[in-house]
Amino acid sequence: MHQALQKIKPFNPYPAAEIPFCPEEVIANLPYYLEKADLLAELPQLLPVYFTADELQHFSGSLHIHKFTPEDEVRLEKILNLLRKREILRELLRLVATFPMILKAKQALAVYFSLGEVIPWAKHPFIRRLLAVSHQEIQVLLAKK
Repeated sequence: MHQALQKIKPFNPYPAAEIPFCPEEVIANLPYYLEKADLLAELPQLLPVYFTADELQHFSGSLHIHKFTPEDEVRLEKILNLLRKREILRELLRLVATFPMILKAKQALAVYFSLGEVIPWAKHPFIRRLLAVSHQEIQVLLAKK
């Protein structure tokens, strides 16, 4: 738990006093807060970390059937470079500090703590949902043209 709490410090753009709840409670109940936390990827606040059409071109078949192959996971790990991971973590912390619904803020912190620590990035339901939402957004944009 101490390691997870230390993880928040390097990327937190907000002082701990601005987080409106106790992070230790989220860690103690991580499985509870991770349930359906992948749905956070559908929030418009996460638009800055959506994937591009070029990044998604190799995943279209997998996204349609909602099943990722081991090769897809390797490709996803390549896309999730250090800069992209930091951007995702930063946006999650922004949700934690600013989202008006405390349950959603706690879910965002649970995703933050679990990414790469409890669940590998390429296997994390939140990341996979982020891929799916990005794909849907691209399909809508293409349909409008």
